[in-house]
Parts: sequence; C-alpha cells; structure tokens
Amino acid sequence: MNLADLLPRSDEEKFLGSEYSERLEKFKPIIIQLYMGNYGPGGKRMTKRQITEFMKDKYAFHLGFVFNTSDIRLRMVNQLEYNLREKWKVRRRILNREKDDVTTALGKRARTGASTSDATLQEGKPLDTKQLKRHLQDKIRRFVVEPMVPGVLSAWNLPYAALIKSIVRQADKPSPFGDLSNTPGYITIKSPRDAIAVSPTAVPSPSTQLVQQTWTYNQSNLFLQGRFQELFINCKREDRIALTNYFHEFWIHTFVTAKYWGRGPLFWTKDMVSAMTDTSFANSGLTPVSPADRPTPLSSISHDGALLQPEQYCRWVIHVTEEHAVPGLWEDYQPPSNFDQNSWMPWPSGHQANRPLTHLMHESLTKSDFTSLSPDNLPISSSLISESISNDPRPLQLESFKFAIMAGNLELVESILGKARQEKDLNRYFMEIYPYHLAATYLDGGNTCCSLLAIIIRHFSGRYAIARNNEDSMGHTVFDCLIISILRSHTNVAPRDVSSGFVDMKRYPGEEKDVCGRWDADSPIIRQLFQRGSYRIPFGWKHPFCHSSVQAVCHNLIAIFFPGNYNPHIRHPSGLFVRLCGNCGKKLTLGTLHLVVVLAYHLAASGVQGETLFGAVAVLVCLLRLGANIHDKTQVSIDDILGDSSADVCRHASMDADEFMQTIPLETIDLWRPECRTAWSCMLGIFRLAKSGKLHHINKSPPQNSEINEYVSSDIQLIGLDTDGEENLDRNRASNDEDDDEDEDECQLFEEHSNDSNFPCGNRQLGLIWAVTQAEMLTYRRILGVDPWISDNFSMDALRQWLDGESEEVQMPLVREEMLQNTTPCGWFVNHHFPFATATSATKQHIMNMDVYHRTSFHSVPDLGDIIYSKKDEERFGTLN
Repeated sequence: MNLADLLPRSDEEKFLGSEYSERLEKFKPIIIQLYMGNYGPGGKRMTKRQITEFMKDKYAFHLGFVFNTSDIRLRMVNQLEYNLREKWKVRRRILNREKDDVTTALGKRARTGASTSDATLQEGKPLDTKQLKRHLQDKIRRFVVEPMVPGVLSAWNLPYAALIKSIVRQADKPSPFGDLSNTPGYITIKSPRDAIAVSPTAVPSPSTQLVQQTWTYNQSNLFLQGRFQELFINCKREDRIALTNYFHEFWIHTFVTAKYWGRGPLFWTKDMVSAMTDTSFANSGLTPVSPADRPTPLSSISHDGALLQPEQYCRWVIHVTEEHAVPGLWEDYQPPSNFDQNSWMPWPSGHQANRPLTHLMHESLTKSDFTSLSPDNLPISSSLISESISNDPRPLQLESFKFAIMAGNLELVESILGKARQEKDLNRYFMEIYPYHLAATYLDGGNTCCSLLAIIIRHFSGRYAIARNNEDSMGHTVFDCLIISILRSHTNVAPRDVSSGFVDMKRYPGEEKDVCGRWDADSPIIRQLFQRGSYRIPFGWKHPFCHSSVQAVCHNLIAIFFPGNYNPHIRHPSGLFVRLCGNCGKKLTLGTLHLVVVLAYHLAASGVQGETLFGAVAVLVCLLRLGANIHDKTQVSIDDILGDSSADVCRHASMDADEFMQTIPLETIDLWRPECRTAWSCMLGIFRLAKSGKLHHINKSPPQNSEINEYVSSDIQLIGLDTDGEENLDRNRASNDEDDDEDEDECQLFEEHSNDSNFPCGNRQLGLIWAVTQAEMLTYRRILGVDPWISDNFSMDALRQWLDGESEEVQMPLVREEMLQNTTPCGWFVNHHFPFATATSATKQHIMNMDVYHRTSFHSVPDLGDIIYSKKDEERFGTLN
C-alpha cells in the first residue's frame, strides 16, 4: 500500500458532518497506518508532525492538544501521541515478548515457506525485521544449552502411531497432539495457501534463518528438560511424527545394543538390526531362537498382512550352584556371519572396557546412524543434544544404566556399577531413576529371574539400601512394582484402577516386556503391534500367572526382604489401590498382605482362562515366611477399591488381611473358576494358620492360648497401619511358633532369626506349605498346550482339605511320597545357597520337567549373604521413605 491509497476519494470520506470523536474513530485505521508504515520522504517513517499535517491538509482533521485525564496533574498532551499510546496502545517498537511470540509462531511454520514478511502485528503493523534480527542474534549469542534431565532419552519406547493413542485426553489440559497452539491475537501470519509458492531451492532470508535457528534452540532446551508436552504443542504434526519416530528408533537401537552388549556384534547399525529381525526373518525358521530374543527396526515392520502372534509357551530360569563353562574368548574379533545368537561368542578381552554403552549411545546420537531419518528434519538440534551430553556426561551414564536394567543385561549392569564405585556421588545420582523399582517393573522370569535385582541390591548398600529407598516418585514401593508387573501381564485390570499415578496413562510401564520371557521390546511381534497403533498388549496374548512368573516374583521378594536383615519396609503401606472415602474423606491404604488379597481377587475376577491362583498362594506364603505381619490392620474397604462405594456412608473399617479377605461377597466368589475358589479357600486357611500357629483338625479340640510359646521383641513401627505397639509383633512371632519349644533351637537359621530382624521361625505347618510351594515352582513348567498349569505332584485340593482340618496329612505326592529334601522348621531349604533354593536342593529325586534348553536360561544362585542391613544402619543413616 502506498500513500495515495490513504488519500480521501471524496468529501464523504472526510466525514465533515460528524462529531470530532466519531471522526477520530473513523480515521483511526488511517492514522495507525500512517504511523506504522513507511510513508515519509525517502520511504522513511513519518514523524508525528508530518502525520498531523497530513490529516489537517487531506482530511481537514485537526490533532491538537488535550488534557491527559489519567494524569492527576491534567497535563496537556499531544492528541496524536495520547491516542496512539494511551488509548489505542500502538507503538513502533516491538517488545521482546512480541519478538519471542513471533519467533515461535514463525518457527513452526518455517518448513511450509513462511517468512518474517508474512507476519504483521496489531492493526497491520509490519514486523521490523531489523529489530527482530538484532534480538535473535543477541539471543543466539547468549544461548545456553540446558543439561539433560534423567529419563529424556529412555522415554521413547513407543512409535508415534502408538504414542498418539496412549495419551489420556483431559478437558482441563492442552492435548500435545491437537492443533497448533494458538497464536496470540495481535500476531497475524499469512497462511501457506495464501503465500506465494516457494521454490524448493529458495534460500530463506537471513531473518527467517535466525527465526528458525532460535526456535530450534528453544525446542531443544524443552526436549533436554523433558518438557515434552510443551515441545509437542509448539510443533506441527509432521514434526511431532518425525521427532517421536526418530527417538523411538534411537530407543530400539540402544535397547538392542544394551541387550547384547558383551557378545556378538561390536557395532549395531540400522541395517544389521533390520537384517536380523524383520518380519520375513522372524518367520523363516532359520534359527531356533525365540522371537523374544530378536530385535527389529521400525523401518522393517510390515503394515500389511496378519498380526504376528507370540510364542505360546514360557521361557524360564534355572538357578545352578556352579558356573557353567564359558566358551573361550576370541583371539581376534570377527563379526558374526549370521544372526543366530547361539553362535555368538563373548567379546575379546578389553573390548568391554573400550566400548562402554555411554560411548555407543553418544556416538549414535552424533552420527544418527541408527535410522534413515535425517536429523535435519527434526524440530530440535541434534548437535545441541550432543553438546549438552558433552558438557555433563552424567545424565547419559544414568540413561545407560536405565537401558541396561530394561534390557536385562546382567554383565552390562555389573560393568556400569563397577565404574560407579570410582566416581563420587554417582550412586546418589543413580537413585534418581529408582533402580530397584525399574528392575521390578521390567521383571523377566524367562531370562533373568532375581539375578538383576540381586546385582543392584549388592551394589547399593548402607545409605542406598532398598529399605531406605522403598518409594518412587509415584509413592509405589518395590513390592508394588512387582504386583503391577503381575497385573499387567496376567489380567485385564486398567492402569487407572490400580494407581492414581496412572490416571493419565492408558498403559502400564514395561508393557513391552513379558514377565515370562515370551516377548521383549525388540521382538518383531511387539514392533509390529506398536507400529500399527496398539499401545497395550492384547488380552489374548496373556496367560495365567505361570510358574516362571511365580518363581521370579518370589525370588525377588526374597531379595527385597532378605532373611536376617532389618526389613521395616515389609510393613510399608502400599501405594496401589489408594482410595479416599467419599463420605469422610479418609485416605484408605492397603498393607502388604491386604495387597496380596486384592491381587488374588483380580487374578480370579479379571485374569486369564486357566488361572489357578497358585501364584497368589505362593506370594502370600513367601511374604509370611519373610516376616509380613498377619496382625497388621489398616482402614480398608473392598467397595471403595472396586468403585462400588457410596458418598453418603463410610464402608471402611480397621481390618487385618484375613478379615479383609472375608469381606469379599460369596456370590462374587461363586462366579470364579473352581480352581480359583479352591485356592481362595487355601489362602483363608493360610491366614488362619498364620494367626493361630497350628491347624485345628476336625477330630481334635483347639489348643489353648497357653500352648503358644510367646516371647518379647521390639516392634517395628509403621505409619499408615493400625498397630498395637509391641503386642502386635509379639503376636506375629508367637503365631509362627509351634507348641514345641525346641523348634527355634533346632533351626539352622538361628542367626537369621535374631531379634534385630523380623524374620520368623517356627510354625512347621506353614513351613511345610512354603516348602512344597518352592518345590513346585522350581521343578515344573507347562511344556505343551495340553499340559496343566500345576503339576501332578502338587494339589491345591489336598492343601485345602488339610488346612480345613479334613485330613491329617497333606495328601499330595510331594509330601506323601517324601520327595522333599530336609527343611528348617520354617520351611527353608538350607543345604545349598540359602535362601534361594534350586530344584536339586528342594527335591530328593529329579522330578523337574524343565530340560528344554532352548527355553532355558541358566544363572548362578544369587549370593546376598554378606549384604546386611540392621537397626544400627537405620539409626546411622535415618529413614528416607
């Protein structure tokens, strides 16, 4: 627009017959245009005097002086200046805030050809590119790249197709996957369809380049700070897709590198990953390796054809008491000629030290050789990410530790922790990822069992012991994370029903790893599933709480609540199924054993066809033998947990786990499978046994209280549970003693049963249940589809009859045929590596059916005997959580 366009074309456009104030409003656009545009001599801006003269000469409109009514002194001010600044809020100078808003608005549109000339401010105010350029140059000069926060690189376990569907949309929060964030009303950006077509070879103007650079820098810092929602809101859809898939491929590449670190290829390129695990290779039958052991790249996944299905049968871990022979190291490294893992050898000596995972991860980010996607097409700067890591490498050390745990590479975890001993404060820094909880979340009974958590526990002692670091950022305990893994893998319970920490999540953490080893994050079936937009494991893929899972959970519980240690955290309130009473507002939390009851309920009511509740029985007995207190009470209500409570009345009451279990309606239990009803009865019988200390057979009178041998011990106080001081723990101790006063003296675990620990002895009948449960989970797996989930050597019906007093002995082969090795009165096998039993230490003869070696991983028995946590440690370091 030139000056001639602002001239009146007739007297009517001068509004000579109108009031002064009305004429002022009519001329407002013209006055602003004259003020903001370059209409002065030589193409410069007009001065206020020139604007006043123009309006007087051309429109017969006088802009004189008026009183400033906002000034208490009523000073006379120039009317033009007053209206521009005070009334219309128009100024030529661009505020820094406006420059930043323009940078954001243009930055996300730069790929569509938008430039600084497409932006206007306030009533057609043109963008002063010189001001903007100086501002951006100053910002770039002063720019400081942020340090990377923990978890930034390990957050991209889903491709965009699955990620977009996994986010819970809430009305009170901006969706990171909606339209672009609203551009401020004072900014107008010419849309791409209104802009003149730009040649692909056209070079953006210097100002536009500065805008794009500044915007990319700002986005990079949002990424490094983990502010992904803001990052996504500031991006166009194609940028969100590119960013998500780029770092998802980095996640997969790093996961594969971590999983196989120490053996096989020294280098993993995208082509190697693709050649190893694309769909055609997975179905070719060229190798006996299961799908759970094979990674696959994003680019190789087929979007057509039928969805791949997982292996039907579990993998498992067999603990051995001696290390198996390890093949000799290569003298000279040669890349594997094929991708059969069974043929892979350990890396040559020295290569592990020279190839730390942190170095491999940094190298991948720098070269972007893990993907065919170009980093130039990202809304962030990969060079700035690399610079941040170079400035402070500790976040990458933490990320490498996290990937090592998620991948389950024991050797890599030990290597990283070994180096941590040489660096000050690195252990404290590692606590930021909650390694105990992470290991429980990525529980893998098919490949690592308890070995992973045992390594971590051995390293972090004293100040960083598990007893002092039992809660994560969501308030979940390590035991809670094991329960989450069970519910995730063996039921269809929704995450939001389990924890308030999952209210914004549609999937559980760790969905990509199967507890019994049938798939992993790098499996073709998982890659294909997620790429097609699924973010959760289909319910049809799941199977009952199997023995591989049961063994892993129980062995991890033993590591968490190690016998003989001071274990106050065994009585820590759960962070799962926390409810608020709708009537009185009281917070309702579950105790350790109460949580097992809820687990059993969901396995029976929401579990998979074939569920037996053997696993729930095993977890219950394991916890009781480790010192869980049957007498602990808490305010709880099954109606509140299941969402059936009323806002008008309190349904909760102070109950121990046995009392709580009896509040489950019989009509609900009657709907379950017979096997689940039987196991439920067994759990009730076990609670009775744990309380009384012995069975009450039908043909015998119940024992008198005087028969229970009581002794005094200090109680472990617990916030959140209803306890009765010392009496409560004494009752728990007493109920674990039989009427034979010599039981404890006869126990080979006398030192472990010291008063400094809450590790109970006695109660031979409860000990027998623990012994047969261990023997069953150590010796049996379902090999064929026609096989039962529980072996013929174990009988839940026989256990129920015995617990109900209908039989004098446990009429199952493990007991009747004397298959068990000798145990302590409390049910532990101690002739080998206590407390972790093996099949040979549990049974006298070889009854194990698990000699299917392509499904088996062998691990030495974890050795935690010298990891002691005592009351003195608690007093020395103080309680954290």
